[in-house]
Amino acid sequence: MPDKYSKKKKNEPSKYMKVALRKERERKQKEMAKKQASIKEKSTYARQKNKNTVSLGYLIYIFAIIGGAVVLTIILTDDGQNGNTTTTTTTGPPETYGFDHSVTTIDSEEIHFKDYEGQKVVVFEFMTIDCPACDPMVDNLVTVYNDLGSSELEIFTLDVGGSSINELNQYRTDHSITHKISHEGLSLSSYFSLAYTPTTFILDKNGDQYGDGLVGLQSVEDLKSAIQAAMAVS
Repeated sequence: MPDKYSKKKKNEPSKYMKVALRKERERKQKEMAKKQASIKEKSTYARQKNKNTVSLGYLIYIFAIIGGAVVLTIILTDDGQNGNTTTTTTTGPPETYGFDHSVTTIDSEEIHFKDYEGQKVVVFEFMTIDCPACDPMVDNLVTVYNDLGSSELEIFTLDVGGSSINELNQYRTDHSITHKISHEGLSLSSYFSLAYTPTTFILDKNGDQYGDGLVGLQSVEDLKSAIQAAMAVS
């Protein structure tokens, strides 16, 4: 009977074989780990590359839009400079009268200033009945109106002090006023740079303000000179 201690079991690997097998397994495990690490690294790189590609594509898209807009602007500008634009020419009445407003006088007459277009110079005197300088000012305007006549001139004394129609009627009588008076001066004052009374503004026959406002008392000669200069405006 064979001694169990003296002979190895059939097919049992030797001690050296076991060591070799163990080393082979460790080698394969290291190779497997290395491959897995490489696969993971490649996957991460691929994801990052794809992300960068998407970002780059988006930037290219944005720049394409901006570039297209710039090119279109250049083309349109160039066309405009070369006369490749469409213009519409209309024919009709001349430009609108510069001061297209209206006012009602103390005689209930509604005045539309546009009706004076091309015909008369219009003078606005903004005043109050208790203003010390307004009394001699309106007297000088009465003189100017009588001297120059009404064929090319219309003067309006415009109260901004809230006086009643009866008070303004009495004022007209006291100063022998023959030109127009209105109690609605405040409604027109917002169209001018009015800070003091009396202040006088002159409109030429186109309804445009001629010169600056005349602040304070003005002499008959100065008023005539300014009004006649406005009459000369075509």
